[in-house]
Amino acid sequence: YNDNDVYTSTTGTAFTMASAVLASGNWTDITWNGSVFGVYESRRFNDTGALGYYTSTNGTTWTARTLPGTALSPVVAGSGVVMYAASGGVFYRSTSGTAFEIAGTAPASLWKTNQTEPKLVFGAGVWVYAGMTILGGTVLSYYSADDSYCIAVSRANVDS
Repeated sequence: YNDNDVYTSTTGTAFTMASAVLASGNWTDITWNGSVFGVYESRRFNDTGALGYYTSTNGTTWTARTLPGTALSPVVAGSGVVMYAASGGVFYRSTSGTAFEIAGTAPASLWKTNQTEPKLVFGAGVWVYAGMTILGGTVLSYYSADDSYCIAVSRANVDS
């Protein structure tokens, strides 16, 4: 956060710092799709999202890039795919890690509000996207077992 250094390791126990590799920024998300690392600018509560990211195939040489839509959820990798939720409820995905395409859209009720930031996760072959509704008190979650988005909804009431 608020730094531009990159740490690399071939063993996972000893790390080497490469100073000032990235442009100064708030880098909080990192992905690996099996061939490309991605480092993404953070989204913070009540901000307008982020567009900047870097990619690398070796962890030492990085290329600056721009996302096609403002990232409002974490940028997540799973099953060789990188995906994120963008402004307007649009989901983007990438198999290359460097070029994104539209994967689908989420209902307006899960777009980022001033009350919550939506979450996107991948596990056990399933993408899950969840967030508090604009009205509060209800959590909506959508899931997809493929890399398009999203096909089902569940609701749960939570204490505010």
